[in-house]
Amino acid sequence: MEWYELQQLNKNIDPSDEKIVYPDISRRAHYTIDTAGGVVDMTGFILQSSDRYYLGLLNSSLLEWVLAVECAKARGGYLRPKAQYVENLPIKDISPCKRVYESNGTTDEELAGQIEEFAQELLELNKEVGSLNLDLLDYIGGYDEGDTLGDIYFPAEGISDSILADTADDRDSLRLGDIRIRENGDSLTLLVSARYKPEEPDEFKTDQWGYTKTEPIPAMKFTSLSNADRSLLSEFIPIAVEKAGGFANFRDTATSTNSLVDRLASLTLPDVESCRSGLERFIEVKARSEEIQERIKNVEAQIDNLVFDLYDISDDEQTLIKKALSDLIEE
Repeated sequence: MEWYELQQLNKNIDPSDEKIVYPDISRRAHYTIDTAGGVVDMTGFILQSSDRYYLGLLNSSLLEWVLAVECAKARGGYLRPKAQYVENLPIKDISPCKRVYESNGTTDEELAGQIEEFAQELLELNKEVGSLNLDLLDYIGGYDEGDTLGDIYFPAEGISDSILADTADDRDSLRLGDIRIRENGDSLTLLVSARYKPEEPDEFKTDQWGYTKTEPIPAMKFTSLSNADRSLLSEFIPIAVEKAGGFANFRDTATSTNSLVDRLASLTLPDVESCRSGLERFIEVKARSEEIQERIKNVEAQIDNLVFDLYDISDDEQTLIKKALSDLIEE
């Protein structure tokens, strides 16, 4: 049997069997092992194998690049990895009985063993990080209200002359777009983009609702923060902005009397002392998550290097492939 025949769906397959699954539409190559006995419908595909070596190859930058070049694209550049494209991927089919494990060697069999081992580690790391609860509100519970952002921020330079200081009388349908928080030691800077409907829409790039969006603009600065204060601000502000609608006294639309800066200034933080123990526990879990994510990046890079070695890809070719893949993904 050729490796790609594993994706021909056997209607008699036992759903409880481990299998490689991947989505019908995705921005990146995204193959994983289903260990929970899931049933895949028309939104995904199955490879009737749980071979971690195949998994490592399929998720590698090299084969992702091949797939991105060859396969059909949906709107927005999303990949459509249907059978005719996946079956033509250049898989080096090295059977498990020939692979060499716990080795740092460079033969094909040794490289295949290392790819399989790292792919298994990735599965375990992703399972662990997926089990971590990173919802701040679950940790801080029924907190007391504390300061508003208006009580503690310093205005960023030039903010009074920016669109963030405009009202709905100045811009049609003015509302907050995205936020980003930049950390620097014990200080934070809140960057904000604005959305509005321009008077001359043909002169702007607009979305399907007629809105255009600015680049992120520095709006507020917070200085001399404790570790707890810094964590609370960096985690709670995005939650409040996403929920909006009055949560934490924040609304994301400007009015004739309230600019976007005014709206942000009204955002009310939890009182740190009323939720300190929960916040500290959250900080610990968040740190563990970041530690795992860093290890995931390292393991993915090691798999990429092993796959490049397996296919005898030179350093110059690797650079070109990585650049081309980045360009294809950003299209």
